[in-house]
Amino acid sequence: MTWVEIYLSVITLICLSINAYNDQKTRYASLRVWIFQIISSLLGIVIYQVTEGFSFIVLIGITINIVLAFLLFALTLYTGLWGGGDAMGILALGFSVPFIFSFIPIPPKFSFFPPMIFLITNLILGIALYTLYFLIFNLIDYIRTKDLFSETSGSLLIKISTLITSRKLPVEEIHEKMFYDPTEEYTEGGWRLQHSFLMPDLDDDELEELERRTRLESKVRAEETGRTYLWHRYQVPGIVPFLIGFVFWLVFGSPLVWYLELIA
Repeated sequence: MTWVEIYLSVITLICLSINAYNDQKTRYASLRVWIFQIISSLLGIVIYQVTEGFSFIVLIGITINIVLAFLLFALTLYTGLWGGGDAMGILALGFSVPFIFSFIPIPPKFSFFPPMIFLITNLILGIALYTLYFLIFNLIDYIRTKDLFSETSGSLLIKISTLITSRKLPVEEIHEKMFYDPTEEYTEGGWRLQHSFLMPDLDDDELEELERRTRLESKVRAEETGRTYLWHRYQVPGIVPFLIGFVFWLVFGSPLVWYLELIA
């Protein structure tokens, strides 16, 4: 373990924690924090190459990792899978975790892998914890109320998707500003579940206004039709799974390594 590895780990942990807090409270991550993380990490990389002795092989590995992070950044930004702040977090990770640190519990035979591959796997693990939380929450609610979808309809696939991403909100708790979006719509045939991950191409202010208006309209319709609750999908703060995945990386490594070890 070198002090540069500790330095990069601390910088990453601090920046992820700050933006995870920002994301949890406002659903916006600070671009200044990501820029600070990138610049500080570049400084650490230069110091590492100077103090540990320049290695062309290590430099190639770092470059591949950063290029991979940039491609993931561009892909998520282009497809709209994440917002700009979340996508920028992937790019910043490519700089601040440029190689597999010596204290990470990963066998040496995997040390040539770009760490971004493992970090993305851990990010997926962090998102999976959210789905597990909602599944357990809704199952407990079913045990208590004996009701899940008695007031709405939808396909089996949509119902499963709803169980792992959404929860029932009492109509009186649906406010103008909150991080839940209605997953039900009212049609001529009654209430139906709808679950689209595709968002319109709007700027942040327009999208926020659309979400606010959609919540209010669904609340009014629910009151008119005598609904006591509506299913709402939680807007997962993208940086929180990043933080969970990174902490898991520091302590346990990556589940991908466990799988590769199992099939090897």
